[in-house]
Amino acid sequence: MRILVAIDGSPSSEAAVDEVCQRPWPVGSEVRLITVRPSLEIIRMQEAAGLPMEIENLYEHPDWETVKFLEDAAVKFEQRAPGLKLTPALLEGRAKDVILDEAEQWVADLIVIGSNGFGIVRHLFLGSVSLAVALNATCSVEIVRFKHNVNFRKILLAVDGSPSSYAAVDDVCNRPWPAESEVRVITVTQPPKGCPGGISGGETDPGCAYLLKQQSDNAAKLLNDVVTRINERAPALKVSPVVLEGRPKDVVLDDAQQWGADLIMVGSNGYGIIRHFILGSVALAVALNAGCSVKIVRLKGHIS
Repeated sequence: MRILVAIDGSPSSEAAVDEVCQRPWPVGSEVRLITVRPSLEIIRMQEAAGLPMEIENLYEHPDWETVKFLEDAAVKFEQRAPGLKLTPALLEGRAKDVILDEAEQWVADLIVIGSNGFGIVRHLFLGSVSLAVALNATCSVEIVRFKHNVNFRKILLAVDGSPSSYAAVDDVCNRPWPAESEVRVITVTQPPKGCPGGISGGETDPGCAYLLKQQSDNAAKLLNDVVTRINERAPALKVSPVVLEGRPKDVVLDDAQQWGADLIMVGSNGYGIIRHFILGSVALAVALNAGCSVKIVRLKGHIS
């Protein structure tokens, strides 16, 4: 597996390094560890536009700032994850463009970045870069949020039956996980238009009752299929399926918080048997607002 880790020296960036170091990965996995500093051309453009610049002495003293935290991160990998083949690099340009280009040229399977920043390399992550990478990457993206005492044993897997949703299921099955890890598999239903009662609302209208029954059957069938796949391919994982109702992004976020999830996994886009579930915007809303790390799983080469 080829993992591109982009850092900027901020707490969430350090959390991204810790997360990759702590978790088990397939044998032979490689890490490309990069940080991006703005080019002089970008600095001049920002100065000309009157934008505040806080990258003083970046070029005069690159060794004791940018290179220092890159080297510190590399040492952490060498000490805590010696089984990973590591290649560090200091790159230059517009952060989101450099990260995306590097991931494509290196043929990364996964990009790992912090959810926000403001570290030594100013304006690197700051939300918008993470968002741009999550939107435009041709591979899966994991956005790491700073969180204490993460043990990576509680994985919330949100599914809707779409191809990218099943790619997330495959990702769970194919990856090694810490001992005693558990997966909570959820799918979210919304009442069809004109049927506000929902599956649990005791709807008596014949048309609504039929639609709600069909929705309930689809949800149950999907979860049964996903649980069967995980049990067959990753029997060490404890799996708990549940159907929830409401607005998908709110339900996923609330359930992750209540359950104490360490990682949320969602497909990059959807439109499977549970209509309007993941659909890109939900995955991004979850990634930007969750209190834990979020992995957006994309079918290789597909941009949502």
